[in-house]
Amino acid sequence: MTVRAVLTGLLLGWLISATTYFNDFVISQTMLIGNFLPISVFGVAMLLLLIINPLLGSVSAKLPLRPAELAILVAVALAACGWPGSGFYRGIATTTALPAHWLQTNSGWRAAEVMSYVPGGSPHVAPGQVRDWSALAARLHEADPDSDAGRVAERFSAMSRRHLAELATSDRATLSDARPVMRAINQELIDPIPIADGAAIWQQVQQLGPIAAQALERAEARQSRIDDWQAEHAALREQIEAADDSDAAAALESDRRSAQRQSEILERERDHWYRHANRAVLAELFDDLLLPAPEGSGVLAAQGRVDPDVVSDLMQGRGDFSIRQVPWGSWTPVLFTWGGLAMLIGLASLALAVIVHPQWSRRELLPYPVARFVEEISRRDEKSLLPRLLSNSLFWYGFAALLALHLVNGLHAWFDQVPAIPRQFDFTAMRELFPNASRVPGSTAYFLPTVYPSVIAFAFFLTFAVSFSLGVSQLLFLMLGAVMIAQGLSFSQSVITAEQGNLLRFGAYGGIALMIAYTGRRYYLNVLTSSVGLPRRKDTPMSSVWAARLLAVCLVGAVLLLAQAGLAPVLAAVFVLLVMMMMLVLSRIVAETGAFFLQPWWMPVAVMTALFGIEAIGPTAFIVLAIASIVIVGDPREALMPYLTNALQIGERSANTRPTRVAPWLAIMVVTGFVVAGVATFTLQYQHGVAGVDTWTNRNLPSMPFGQLNHYLAEMNAYDTLTEATTAQGLERLSMVQPMSGAVPWTILGLVLVVTTAAARLRLPWWPLHPVAFLVWGSYPIQMFAASFLLGCLVKVAIVKFAGTAGYSRLVPLMVGVIAGELSAGLLWMIVGGTYYGFTGITPARYAIFPG
Repeated sequence: MTVRAVLTGLLLGWLISATTYFNDFVISQTMLIGNFLPISVFGVAMLLLLIINPLLGSVSAKLPLRPAELAILVAVALAACGWPGSGFYRGIATTTALPAHWLQTNSGWRAAEVMSYVPGGSPHVAPGQVRDWSALAARLHEADPDSDAGRVAERFSAMSRRHLAELATSDRATLSDARPVMRAINQELIDPIPIADGAAIWQQVQQLGPIAAQALERAEARQSRIDDWQAEHAALREQIEAADDSDAAAALESDRRSAQRQSEILERERDHWYRHANRAVLAELFDDLLLPAPEGSGVLAAQGRVDPDVVSDLMQGRGDFSIRQVPWGSWTPVLFTWGGLAMLIGLASLALAVIVHPQWSRRELLPYPVARFVEEISRRDEKSLLPRLLSNSLFWYGFAALLALHLVNGLHAWFDQVPAIPRQFDFTAMRELFPNASRVPGSTAYFLPTVYPSVIAFAFFLTFAVSFSLGVSQLLFLMLGAVMIAQGLSFSQSVITAEQGNLLRFGAYGGIALMIAYTGRRYYLNVLTSSVGLPRRKDTPMSSVWAARLLAVCLVGAVLLLAQAGLAPVLAAVFVLLVMMMMLVLSRIVAETGAFFLQPWWMPVAVMTALFGIEAIGPTAFIVLAIASIVIVGDPREALMPYLTNALQIGERSANTRPTRVAPWLAIMVVTGFVVAGVATFTLQYQHGVAGVDTWTNRNLPSMPFGQLNHYLAEMNAYDTLTEATTAQGLERLSMVQPMSGAVPWTILGLVLVVTTAAARLRLPWWPLHPVAFLVWGSYPIQMFAASFLLGCLVKVAIVKFAGTAGYSRLVPLMVGVIAGELSAGLLWMIVGGTYYGFTGITPARYAIFPG
C-alpha cells in the first residue's frame, strides 16, 4: 500500500464528494454514483488503465500504477460514495427545510396542526394534546379573575369566551366542537407573544416550569444577539456615509446587509421561542389537561418555520453565491442531529464490515463479483505495463461495441437527427393477455424492458442460481400479485407505509439476517464475548474485537442522538437496529450475488408502525421516525456499507493488504468525504435552487412524512384514539400495541420464503432458486434489471452447453470489455456535459447509462 495510491484514492473520493450534486442535478447527467458499481470510481479506473498508465509508461517504467495501487485507489474512493448523492446529501436539506414550504399549500396539514407534533416545531396546541377539551374550557371559563388561570382567560376575545362557555357545558366534546377554542388558544394566547407585555402571569415564568424557563432563556439570548447585530448595522451605516472610496462603501454595504439579515433571522427565532415559552406556561398551569410541546431539537430546519434565508433561498436559489453565504447557523441543529446520526451509522457500518469480512471472505468464500471485476481489469504480467486483458482482442471487441453503442445513443440525445440504437423493447400489447399481472405495482418495466449490457455481462460471472433468481424474481412477484388480485384481494406497496410488498421484503431481510447470524454463529459469538474481555480464539482477529467495541459505541451514540431529537430510547434502539440490519443484508447481497443496483423498498418507520400500531407509536414518535427513515435510508441505492465491504475485499484480494491497514484510510475517507460533500452540496443547492430540479427530493420526500401523519391523525380521530395515542407515556404504550391487519402474516411469509429457499439449496443440489429472489422482488432496481439478468443467465447457459467451460473461460475478457466499455462511455458523457456547461452555462442534454 503506497502513499501515492492512498493519496490518489483520497483525491478521487474528495472530487466525487464535491461534484456529485453538480453532475446529477445541475447538469443532470448519468448519476456519478447511483449504484454499487459507481461510474465515478470504476470509470476512472478504466481511464487510468487505458490512457493514463500507458502515457506514464512512455515516460518511465516506474511511473504507471501497479495493480495493487489501483486496487487501493479504488477501495479508498469507494468509501466516499455513501454521502454525496442518494446516500445522504441528496435529500437532507429538502427533507428538513421544505415541509414548512409545503405546509403553506396544504390546508389539511394546517388544520391538523401537524407541525405541533414535531419536537421543537410549532408551539401551537394540536387536537390530540388536550386530554379533555370540555374540562379545559370549563377551567378557563369559571376561573377566578384574580387567579393565574383567570388572567389567562382575560386574554380571550368576547367571541372566544362564548366558545369557551359553549364547550364548557358540552357533555362529550368532539374535535369539531373544540376547534374554535383550540384556534383561540393558538391565536390569542400563544401567537401574540404576551410574555413580553408585563402581565403578572408571564412575569412569573421562571417559577412556572423548566421548559418555559428554557424557552424564555433562548428567546432572551436571541434578543441579546439581535442588539449586537443592530449595533453593528448602525455602525456600518455611519461608516458607509463617511466613506470616500466607492469600493470600500460597497464592501461595507454588503457587510451591513449581512448584519441586517442576521438580525432579522434572530428576531424570527426569538419570536418562535417566546411562543414556546407561552405554550410551556399554559401546559404548567393546566398540567393535568394540556401536554407541553414535544421535547427535542434539530428535527427540522428553522424549527419547521418558513424562514426566507433557509427555505425560500433553498427553493429559488440565489445565483451568485458562496460558501460563506449558506445560513450555516440555521442548519447547525439539523446537521448535528441528522448529520451526527448519519456519521455514527457510517462508522458503525465500517465496524460491522470489518467484523463480517473474515467470515464472508475466508470461511464462507463469498465471490464478491465487484472485487473480482477489479482484479480482472488490473491483472498483468510482471514485465508488462498493461493489464493482460488489453492484449486480448475479445476485450477490445466488447469495449468498442459498448463504447460505440453509447456514443451513437448519446449523440441522439444531443442531436435528434442522429438515429438511436434501441435498448428498450415494447411488449405492452401482452398486457391484454395478463390483465391481473398488469395491475401489479412495477409491472410496466416487465412489459417495456430495457436491455443493460453491463448487467448481462455481470450475470455471466454469477452462478446459475443467482442470475436465474435475479432474472425471474420480478416475474414471481407479478405472479403472486396477479393471484391475489384474481381472488379480489389488494396487493400493493408504498414508500412510507408497509403494504404487502414492503412487508414481504422486510420479512425476507429478517430471514437473511438470521441466516447470516446462524451461519457464522461461533465466530460472531466469540467476537461479542471477546469484546467484553472474555478469551479470544486464535481465528478471531483482534481487529474484529475492536470493531465490535466501536460498533457498540456508535450504536449507543446513535440511540442517544435520536433521544435528544425527541424519540423514546426504546424506539430509537429499534430504529437503529433495523437500519443496521438493512445495511448488513444489502452488503451481503452485493458480496454474494454482485447485484449492484439495490433498494430494499421498506422503511423502518413503516415496519415499526405496521407491527406495533400507530397508537403504540404515537404521532410525535411517528414523525421523528419518518424523518429519520427518509434522511438516513430514504434511497439506500448508495448505502455506505456495501462500498466498504467491497473495499476491504478489493484491498485484500487485489492488493494483498490486510483489512487492518485499509480500514483506517476508509474511516478517514468516510469522515472527510462527509464534510466535503456537505459543503459542496449545500452551496450548490443555495446557488441554483432545488425547485423543479428533483421532484422526488424537493416535493415527495418532504411531503410524505406529514401526509402520512395527517392520514393517521384523521384515522385515530375517527376511532377516538388520538388523545390516548398522544398522551400515553412510557409503559402505557405496551398495552396499546396492536399490529396492523396482515402485517405479521406477510412479514412471516417473507421470512419463511427466504429460510425455506436457503434450506432447499443446502439439501437439494438441483434446486434452482436463490433466496435473493425474495430480497429484491418488486423493488425498482429489479424491475429495471430483471430482463437483463435473465438474458445474461440464458447466454451463459447456452455458452456452457455448446462451448463447455473452456469456451466460457475464453469469453470472460469479452464480458469484462462490455462492462468496461459501458462505464467508460458513462464517464465520457459526464465529462462532455460538464465541459459544455462550463463554456456555455447551458444545461446539456441528458444521456443516462443506468436508471436514474
